[in-house]
Amino acid sequence: MQWLSQNKDDLLEHYEVVIIGSGYGGAIAASKLAKEGYQVCLLERGREIVPGEYPNNIEKFLTEVQVDIRSGHYGSSTGLFDIRCNKEMNVILGCGLGGTSLIDAGLYHQPDPAVFQDLIWPEAIRNDDMEQYYQKTTEMLRPSQSNPSSYFINKLTALERSVNEIPLRAKLVPSQVLINFNALQNGLNHIGVKQNPCIYCGDCLTGCNYSAKNTLLMNYLPDAKRQGARIFTQTDVSHIQQDQSYWKVFLKKGKGSKKREENKVISAKIVIISAGSLGSTEILLRSVQKGLSLSPTLGKRFSGNGNMIGLAFNTDVPMNAVGFGSHYNENRDKVGHCSMGLLDMREGRDLQNGIILSEAVFPGAISKWLPVLLSSLSKTIENITNKGVRDVMRETSRIIQSKIRGSYIGAVHNTQILLAMAHDNSGGKLILENDRVKLFWPGVSRQPEFYRINEIMQQMTEQWGGTYIPNPIWDEILGHGLMSWNPLGGAVMADDAQDGVVNHKGQVYSSDRGLSVHAGLYVMDGSVIPRSLGVGPLLTIAALAERSCEHFRMGRK
Repeated sequence: MQWLSQNKDDLLEHYEVVIIGSGYGGAIAASKLAKEGYQVCLLERGREIVPGEYPNNIEKFLTEVQVDIRSGHYGSSTGLFDIRCNKEMNVILGCGLGGTSLIDAGLYHQPDPAVFQDLIWPEAIRNDDMEQYYQKTTEMLRPSQSNPSSYFINKLTALERSVNEIPLRAKLVPSQVLINFNALQNGLNHIGVKQNPCIYCGDCLTGCNYSAKNTLLMNYLPDAKRQGARIFTQTDVSHIQQDQSYWKVFLKKGKGSKKREENKVISAKIVIISAGSLGSTEILLRSVQKGLSLSPTLGKRFSGNGNMIGLAFNTDVPMNAVGFGSHYNENRDKVGHCSMGLLDMREGRDLQNGIILSEAVFPGAISKWLPVLLSSLSKTIENITNKGVRDVMRETSRIIQSKIRGSYIGAVHNTQILLAMAHDNSGGKLILENDRVKLFWPGVSRQPEFYRINEIMQQMTEQWGGTYIPNPIWDEILGHGLMSWNPLGGAVMADDAQDGVVNHKGQVYSSDRGLSVHAGLYVMDGSVIPRSLGVGPLLTIAALAERSCEHFRMGRK
């Protein structure tokens, strides 16, 4: 695969447009503006990692993990898995060219139309036809409907069984996913990038090594380069400052830089911040410290998109939900891609009470850890599902099998991950602490929807004859902490600066009230979304970025 990024030594001192971040917002902006003839520079803090380089064993996985906790940052600052630990909610992000698209499940769904009728959105968004922007992203991202082909997929069959046997008032729908299932003509996709069909290995969450996943490396980013955009990786931005009619973008010093060395500075006429909910908010918070005038709502209305995880451990049902990892064999039973089906529990319920639940897959890279980890977690759970001595013996036997023979047999083989997306109250707040963004959200896990999700997951696990392990940090001792993989908000859009950081076009407000904006300063990513979506957010983030770029183009005609 051809490399998209250039050597940092080739960075110029000035560009017409500097884009910070290469997730859905940044990649789309780079593609669209380069096509319009702008001189575009895209900066990404992570590395460029291509198929074949993603971790497939525990040793490689550990080198790709970075963790930020109160006492400091641990691991490589360019590690693919960026875990932000906070008291009430942890967040996992993708760090690399293509952002979280590298490690997400690729779920591609529109939110309930009622989401956009919430008065929290700017009036222009509420009255707009978002379908046209969804269509634009669909033409480029090329989603497919989940397709088990001729394979029997255990985890999907178990999900179907739960719908039929438990009165959940739910319907099972196939996932729309950013995965290629078909052999392409000449092996090239619509952008001219090599792609292969999915082999159903299950390792979507640690990066697709088989070029089947439609990450941003397969579409918007190569298109941006083809249109003339310059792409630079391992280039982390500290903050921005206004300098008359230009913007200064300050880059962080790399490790090993001399203490007295000054930060490198790039100037631009236009700056588009697309570093994600946490990253964009952090850059703007630092910029405020340096004197930039912004709305006081910066950092507010953070949402975890109602995310919650649970484990149905050691069930009576073979799940085969551990990815191949380094154990790839064509004759192995197919795991399936990460999330093949969705239990949709929205119909007939109020918007706030709607829940979507899907199955998932343990990455094969961590399979070595799973037998001990899961059995240890299960010991803290009172198992109310066993049916007597024989059942306990069978469960114990499966645990021993996994510990001796590995994750592809026994208790771990019979374990299913359950992921939920719902609606929280968007009450999180991002602040700077020791120059790092931190999330504060007291009481988030005590919102009613999380108890409902917990109850549903436990009910499903009991039906499968397993031990339900809630999110391991969702307990009384650890304060009912949560994990989000869909962070939203922090620099939200609104009709004026009193209520949001940007307007409906993504232009950044220049004061604490009113409609005036900073000329040439935009935010395009999930940080502008002012509430939970209740489905995977990538389609909506992409559609809003397409919309902002369209307004950008129209405003400069």
